[in-house]
Amino acid sequence: DYPHGNRKKNVEGFDKEVTTVRFAGTTDQFITSSGDASLRLMDSQGKEIKRFGKIDDFQQSAAISSDGNLIASGGEDGVLRIYEAEKTEASIIFSSP
Repeated sequence: DYPHGNRKKNVEGFDKEVTTVRFAGTTDQFITSSGDASLRLMDSQGKEIKRFGKIDDFQQSAAISSDGNLIASGGEDGVLRIYEAEKTEASIIFSSP
């Protein structure tokens, strides 16, 4: 509950620290990245809607477009991955040089 500064829900199920929580516009869906090498689309009740692709390393950050159609993540492996929301595998991968 951002305006009041109160926690509405505690979401469990992550093996390491969560590094990103970004909402898709004004919807109740958000993307998370975490140290357990996961990128997940979830809802405000803590339900996992989708888990994206095979990621091999700690994820530092993620972003989601306001319409929820594009998702980006990057991590310790130096790879930037771009996902289309309806797919679980990355559509574009930018590898480190």
